[in-house]
Amino acid sequence: MALIVLLSIAIHTELYAFYVPIFAHSIGLSASTIGVILGSYATAVFLSRFMLPALLRRLRPEQLMFASMLFAALAFAIFPLLRDIYALLGTSFIIGLGTGCAQPLLMTLSYEKSPAGRTGEVTGLRLTANNVARVSIPLLSGAIGVALGAAPVFWMNALNLAVISYLSRK
Repeated sequence: MALIVLLSIAIHTELYAFYVPIFAHSIGLSASTIGVILGSYATAVFLSRFMLPALLRRLRPEQLMFASMLFAALAFAIFPLLRDIYALLGTSFIIGLGTGCAQPLLMTLSYEKSPAGRTGEVTGLRLTANNVARVSIPLLSGAIGVALGAAPVFWMNALNLAVISYLSRK
């Protein structure tokens, strides 16, 4: 299960980096403004790693994964509805916090849950899945985006995160 969730986080990270500039350009934002939005996400991912120990003292890893992925899902769902730069910055920050908390938690859990003496295999599977996602997801989402527009890609991403969030709480 952890491998599926890790792959999901990799997919969302790739889609975010691929689709936010396309969406932001489509609503008339400048390249520098798009860079600031992407920077908001990156800052949140960075800060989430520092907040993780304090959050884990209050919540079980499964609870934190559920909450962080659910917040990211909600932010992905509203992102294509926004046009205000400050709303986009805040939403981007929330997505970064959510995916930034989930990724190290999932890496740790996949290591802890791997069979004795097989952590290298689990790590290899995770890296393979991440690289497959980095190649295939932009192609697939690009085809969907051309056919349906950017918003459905964000919404499918949000739905996937919500489902994975629900599954990760078990």
